[in-house]
Amino acid sequence: MSLGMASFTNQRGWVNMYLKRHFHNFKYEK
Repeated sequence: MSLGMASFTNQRGWVNMYLKRHFHNFKYEK
């Protein structure tokens, strides 16, 4: 696996985690 691909996968995982936490907070704020 190339470094660029690993970085892309890691970034996607971080974004998914961020979105999950964001929507989780949004749900409870409503």
